[in-house]
Amino acid sequence: MPRNVGRSNYTFRKLVHLWLNMFVNFSIMPLHISTILGIALSVIGILGVIEVTIEYLVLGTPRGYGTIVCTILIFSGVQLFILGLIGEYIGRLHLTSNKKPQYIVRNVKKTDSFSHAAK
Repeated sequence: MPRNVGRSNYTFRKLVHLWLNMFVNFSIMPLHISTILGIALSVIGILGVIEVTIEYLVLGTPRGYGTIVCTILIFSGVQLFILGLIGEYIGRLHLTSNKKPQYIVRNVKKTDSFSHAAK
């Protein structure tokens, strides 16, 4: 929808900066992403360990970088997972102590669905 009057003072860079501030400062969503990314990296590392083990059993000694990469993936994933859990815990404590709801219900629609269900 175009503006009725004038031009906005927000550039694309300012809008991205504003979005990042709102996303990081007022949400625990980045912490959820960190936790999920940590689990995903650990799973990829474990799959890599399985692949390196199969390669060792079938073809002989695998190259050394595979084991190192898998180890780094597993430990990086565990670190991200633990940081995400600690962050979520602190974020929830903050939201609880702040006593502000994360969302506000604007409208409540009342129906007599309970009276129909009782019949």
